[in-house]
Amino acid sequence: MSGPRPPRLVTAAAARWRTCGLPSIIKMIRLWAKREEQIHGVVESTAGLYGDLQGIIGRSLLEIDRLELPLLNGPSADVAE
Repeated sequence: MSGPRPPRLVTAAAARWRTCGLPSIIKMIRLWAKREEQIHGVVESTAGLYGDLQGIIGRSLLEIDRLELPLLNGPSADVAE
């Protein structure tokens, strides 16, 4: 950790942060946080709609594997034995 290389690495990293601009990085973080909330809302709404349709239509509704909840105490195909 001593010698000329570590200070050069720190200086290079600092220069890259300066060229990126801290305000634009903060703006991107906020944008992605907002996008994450939007995606979470879409997923919740879709799952809720699917659950409502299951309640109304019952077993005749075709299953959508990605929207089904896994069994808590039953066997799982995903678990390697």
